[in-house]
This record gives sequence, C-alpha cells and structure tokens, in this order.
Amino acid sequence: MLKFANNKNLSYSLIFVIMTTACTDNNHTNKMNPPKPKKIPKELTIHGDTRTDDYYWLRERENPEVIEYLKAENEYTEKYLEPTKPLQEKLFKEITSRIKQNDESVPYKENGYIYITKYEEGKEYPKYYRKKDEPG
Repeated sequence: MLKFANNKNLSYSLIFVIMTTACTDNNHTNKMNPPKPKKIPKELTIHGDTRTDDYYWLRERENPEVIEYLKAENEYTEKYLEPTKPLQEKLFKEITSRIKQNDESVPYKENGYIYITKYEEGKEYPKYYRKKDEPG
C-alpha cells in the first residue's frame, strides 16, 4: 500500500513542477486561447436546494459536441505544455528509475483470505492475488 502513496505523491509533484514551469513561460501562451465551452443552464434540485449548472451538458459522453470540446481542450493542453516536454521526460525517467519494477506487498489476511499485490517489470498496473486462508 505504501507503494501507491509514494507514486501518488511523485505524480502530484510532477504535475506541480510541470504546471509551475508552464505558467512561467508567457511567450507562447499569449498567442493561445483556451477553448470555451458553451453555457447551457440546467437547474438541479437536491434536498430542497436548487442550483444552476451551466456545464451539466458536458456529462453527455456520446454527444458529438462534448467529444469535440474535449478534443479541443486536450489539443490546447498539449500545445500549452509543449515547452515543458523535455522537463516532463526528464522527470518521468527520474521518477521511474526510483520505482522498484519487481515488487510485491506483504501478504495480509482479511475475511478468511490472504491478499498479495505484485508489480511486474514493464507493466503499468499491479496484479492482485487472493487465496483462501487454510488453517495450519
């Protein structure tokens, strides 16, 4: 479990550094305009409290307008962060070099089962194992 916490903290640190660096370079950002989503007011009432959500329409995953807006937002982000690409790659290499590629958690018991988490080299996600805890 500690492995997740360390990776999460490293990820947050990486994002912070990238965004800080990106925000300090104003030359390329002055020419760029972020995409602006249209506002379609929708009133939502929950527990007697009514609020207006202008961007509720962005929940419609199959809506072609939502997909186009998300593509434009992703394209803007890529262009905005372009100057930080070398730093991103350097930080990624440094972070991944500090992570143990082959690792496994200490087995623990819960509700009659033994659980183990294993990380394998070259894989992005861990594997979770569970087996029945047999007395003896």
